[in-house]
Amino acid sequence: MRRISVAVLALAVVLAGCSDDDGSPDAGGAGAGGAEVAELADRLAAALEAGAGTAPDAGPLAELAYLDEDPAAVADAYTDVVAGMDGLEPTVVAGDVEEDGGRYTAPLQWSWPVGAGDAPGATWTYEATAELVRRDDDWQVVWQRSVVEPSLADDEVLDATTLPARRGDVTGADGEVLVTERPVVRIGIDRVRVPAGRAARAADELARLVGVDVAPYVRAVRAAGDRAFVEAITFRKGEVPRGVLAGIDGIEGALAYADEMALAPTREFAAPLLGRVGPVTAEMVEEQPDRYQVGDVAGVSGLQARYDEQLGGTPGRLVEAVAEDEPEQRELFRVDPVDGEPLALTLDARLQAEAERVLADVGPASALVALRPSDGAVLAAANGPGTGGLNHATFGQFPHPARRSRSSARSRCCGPG
Repeated sequence: MRRISVAVLALAVVLAGCSDDDGSPDAGGAGAGGAEVAELADRLAAALEAGAGTAPDAGPLAELAYLDEDPAAVADAYTDVVAGMDGLEPTVVAGDVEEDGGRYTAPLQWSWPVGAGDAPGATWTYEATAELVRRDDDWQVVWQRSVVEPSLADDEVLDATTLPARRGDVTGADGEVLVTERPVVRIGIDRVRVPAGRAARAADELARLVGVDVAPYVRAVRAAGDRAFVEAITFRKGEVPRGVLAGIDGIEGALAYADEMALAPTREFAAPLLGRVGPVTAEMVEEQPDRYQVGDVAGVSGLQARYDEQLGGTPGRLVEAVAEDEPEQRELFRVDPVDGEPLALTLDARLQAEAERVLADVGPASALVALRPSDGAVLAAANGPGTGGLNHATFGQFPHPARRSRSSARSRCCGPG
């Protein structure tokens, strides 16, 4: 076996003019042939790295030569293989070309940032091999899907699935659990179950059925991948309207499935203070692209949003080899999720419920806060229905009555200025 390295090739090209070598790659890798095959290996690695996010018929992969394959078809096949990798961008580096009995191969070192951050085990690294052959004085790549991952069969693609972390509980006085994972029913469009041409219509019908804004949901379904589930709404278990359950069956691709979600005991319990958990917004993705991706679930308001990093933990990710005709997937790499940490509050569940009961019939904006005199702990922070969902109890700012009276008197007496 002989290795053809870039450093050796640079020297070989200089010496080629002083030798009788004919430039063929069989001459120990010295000469133009050796330089060309090493250059092709580097170009292939760069094309694979850059081509993960390009259109099927565009990009550097379509500019290479392949043995008995159309370059555009290879670029298309590569796009199919990596389309399910959640937009992850690999790093691909070609090693020294090896020659063994006239067969030339180039090792390709792949690295995928599968996990979050730089934690140990977060990067999926492996080596694949590309065979390079010479035909009609040109070096060509022998394309096969194992160039991308060594165990891939001709009918398999890569598929990355996020593994959600269990969200940390929110506890109150004496460690009583206020917010924890509770059973819910998620309703949305499963793109696997509806052809692309009919997905927008299905999204429109489902949005109208469950009462969410139609246009944004239709756009989300259109933009989603062919294997995505695009959530429209989530109900607590036992609270799904009968009309919704009955109407789902008539909408192509619509799906309702059981899951769990971080929830308080009731929908109203300290809602403005605790906040809620739901799909991330476009603004959250734009502001923190390294933490959030479209489709993630996180704290979107209140304390759930403020302490999302603590409560949310770190999601994991599973990479599998998937074949259309095979019901089971092969696991290739996994990063396990790290569950979130609990958030301890001093709220007393009984006093909070009582405070909300007292304000339930108050029309104007109202709030009630109960403190423990000995240490200032907040035992209740309730908001009346007149606040419109705003957290006046702990965030409201109002002028002092005495100051307001003096201001009004001065205005009546002296006028502006």
